[in-house]
Amino acid sequence: MTQRVMRWVVFSMLIGIYGFWNHWMVNASVVKDRNQLTKKDIRIANVVRGVSPVKVSLEAARIANQSVHHRGKIQSLPQANTTQMVDPKVILRRPIWPPRKGVHRLNPRSFKTQTERNVLAIVLFALRKDWDRTMENRLIAWEKKFSGKAFFAHVVVKGDFQWLDCAPFTYRETPMVVAVRASRWQGEIEITENDITIERFIHGQIDMVLGPIVHEVRHTTTLKRMFEQHGATAMVFHNAGATGIKAPSKKDFFSNAFRVIAVTHRDKLLVPAVYVEIFTEELFHQVTHNVKTRGKISFNSTMFFVRYPAEEEWLIIPFQPDFSDPVTLERFLFLNAIPAIWPVDRDNSVYFSYGAPVLALFTSASGIFDVAGLRIMESMKDRFERRLQYVLADLKDTRFVEALPDKDRRRLQSGFALIRNRRGAANISRYVYGGERSEDGLAEWIGLFFDGALDKTSRASSTQIAPPVSGQGVVSETSSLVRELTEHDWSAHVLDGTKDVLVVQYADTCVACKKFNVMLEDVAASLSHVDSLDITRINLQRENVPSPFRATSIPYVLLFPANRKNKPISIRMN
Repeated sequence: MTQRVMRWVVFSMLIGIYGFWNHWMVNASVVKDRNQLTKKDIRIANVVRGVSPVKVSLEAARIANQSVHHRGKIQSLPQANTTQMVDPKVILRRPIWPPRKGVHRLNPRSFKTQTERNVLAIVLFALRKDWDRTMENRLIAWEKKFSGKAFFAHVVVKGDFQWLDCAPFTYRETPMVVAVRASRWQGEIEITENDITIERFIHGQIDMVLGPIVHEVRHTTTLKRMFEQHGATAMVFHNAGATGIKAPSKKDFFSNAFRVIAVTHRDKLLVPAVYVEIFTEELFHQVTHNVKTRGKISFNSTMFFVRYPAEEEWLIIPFQPDFSDPVTLERFLFLNAIPAIWPVDRDNSVYFSYGAPVLALFTSASGIFDVAGLRIMESMKDRFERRLQYVLADLKDTRFVEALPDKDRRRLQSGFALIRNRRGAANISRYVYGGERSEDGLAEWIGLFFDGALDKTSRASSTQIAPPVSGQGVVSETSSLVRELTEHDWSAHVLDGTKDVLVVQYADTCVACKKFNVMLEDVAASLSHVDSLDITRINLQRENVPSPFRATSIPYVLLFPANRKNKPISIRMN
């Protein structure tokens, strides 16, 4: 009994000490007079606001509806003009500045409280099953380079959806890096080899970083203002009913009329994009009113909605993918549709951040086709025909055609189309098309390219069909065109530097894998003429895969390019 009383006494004393300390800390941060605000306070307040740390008056900060921290929450200061007196009773709880050094490991519970106190935070999310040292080492390198300028942390979560409690936007694949500015989510930073994006974000040169940003748009005026502010030049409108998404109730309609995910960046190489879901036919007609369309559109269709930088008018290009899962559709649009309209750089190659082999189309400015880009592995023959209607959108800007080499430009001015197949800087092949200038003719020509049936030495006006080549790899007992790998021949075959190797990891008990294997046989048959590509698969229930390449989910597809076997490309499938 005595021990229980003693424990209660000690516990009460600890509570009293904590209460006194908390009360003293809050009172210490109470600003009783505006003259007591130091230059450091104003500088911190401006960093919280998300601008460069310059000296401004408190009145200007109030006019800009400055946000400050109060007991871990964002509080907006009241509006005031320059003639009003500043309220002296402003509670300003200072955020942590400069941030603590080092990379801090957080759990989902402590993540929110830690990021609320930090002006700038760069956080890496990862599941335990796909956590690797590569991303951790990159985060450590970022912290060393930008030490003292941002709070760096990584959060390891147990389940796929556990981190949704602390990350208020739609589920994305991990590992992913997010940027937080004063507790306001700014979006997902693209995981790249350079530090330019993070550096620009930390120094206040960009307000938003490359990645999905969730906005609540209630009417078209807000949408237009968002485009003008962030410079978005392309967006996708998608009717929620087309993918089976349950429409919101009337109670939630006004706060969820639009779900907008914006991709914004200040780099001229990238075309920003916005993904929007329209829930009502009335809003659909409001947005598409007086808009130029390419083809027939309706409320129940999925649309690819583009505004070109050189034009003031909008252009709608209809597109209907065969995906029913909204998450898969979202990833499909960002990984495939959006890069398809990205411009080419001065190296005459299409800019992609995913490192896949690239097929670029260049045509004469006087022709019906101008500039477009495709990812080879995501644009095989069976998918190309469905994507042709928006991939071959005619871009009016001829600067990229003028940047071509003289030999290629003369061919284009003569009315030819050109394919540049770039698989590494040292291996670029060219194909010239001189057939009928129509979508059907060009589609057939590119289909021959995907089948490996184009002769590089001849023009498409007299294109020669290459003789058929036997299937890739060793034919299995079932006469399959897909090679069955074992753990013993993994190094000798997959890491062979002479071919691109596609590896599918599957299991006998996986129903999705069985369906996928049927499709894989069709793909292998259609690509049997491609000597440079070897399609293989490995059974995870019988064979072991090296840990760096082990599947996180099945079926799992990896492409090992011939020029960089140590960095395979993950191909996400539905």
